[in-house]
Amino acid sequence: MKIKKAAEMCQMTPRNIRFYEEVGLIQATRVENGYRDYGKKDIERLQQIRTLRNLGIRIDSIKAYLKRRRLFIRLFKSVNKS
Repeated sequence: MKIKKAAEMCQMTPRNIRFYEEVGLIQATRVENGYRDYGKKDIERLQQIRTLRNLGIRIDSIKAYLKRRRLFIRLFKSVNKS
C-alpha cells in the first residue's frame, strides 16, 4: 500500500513515516516507479513505533530496542531449530 493509506492506518502523517524511514526505524520496499510500498509487517512496525512514541520513548531508544528485538528473534529461531 502507498504511504497515504499506511499513514491513515497507523494514525500518523506521511511525513512521520518518511522521518522514521530516514532514521532507520523502518525500510519500505520500493516499486518500479519509486513509490514506497508498505506491507503488513511495515504497518505493524509503524503501529509499534507510534505506541512507543506515545509513551514518550525517544527515537534512539526505539532503535536500540528494535535492534535487540531482531537479535533476540534470530537467537530464538536458531535455538529452536536444534
